[in-house]
Order: sequence, then C-alpha cells, then structure tokens
Amino acid sequence: MEPIAKVTLSCPHCKKESVFQLYRDYDSFELFFIPVAKFHKHYQALCCNCSSLFALDPAVGNAWRQGHFVAIEVRHLRSLTEPDKDFCPRCGHPLQNDFLYCPQCGCSVGAPPSPAKE
Repeated sequence: MEPIAKVTLSCPHCKKESVFQLYRDYDSFELFFIPVAKFHKHYQALCCNCSSLFALDPAVGNAWRQGHFVAIEVRHLRSLTEPDKDFCPRCGHPLQNDFLYCPQCGCSVGAPPSPAKE
C-alpha cells in the first residue's frame, strides 16, 4: 500500500470527525524483482479513530494522487469493514456485539441481557 495523503472527514462508522489516511494499492508484474507493470489499482481510506477501512472512488483517489484536492464525500466511500460491528458512542472504538461497556473508555454501550423466562 502506498500512502497518498491525510484528510479530515466525518467517519460514517464512528460518526466522528477524524483523520483518514488515503492509500493506493495495486498488484504488480515483476521481472527479476523489478516492478514492470502495475494493475488492479484501487484506493482505500482508513479512519484513524475507529480503524474502519473504506474503498475510495477510483476517480477521487486518482485526483488526490495527482495533487488535485477534490472534496471527499460519504458517497465516495464504500465500507470494507464488518457492517454489523458497533462503535462506542463516546470514543468511537470498535465493539463486539456482546460488549456492555467500551474497553477503551468504560462508557456503557449495551443493556444487560434480560433473564430467560420459564
């Protein structure tokens, strides 16, 4: 992965204003360990707050790589992170579904399980 830039966006997962690292990833054909051709190029954005990974629209990613600072909107991002993963409402830390408290900040994130009725 080749880093392109850092931008500040509102993360669709943790709902916080966060720094995103933009990357370009590709496969390459090598001849004697020298890259000859790059193919399957794609762009990704990583939220530095909750570690969610997003696929970035190729046109937007290519513009950023060339130095054209176009606005990145939520519609340009497609989530590559588990869709059912929850995030702490206070700090944005990723949570498992069975957590009652956030392991990062201690915030209550879930209701206690209801007792089974007989």
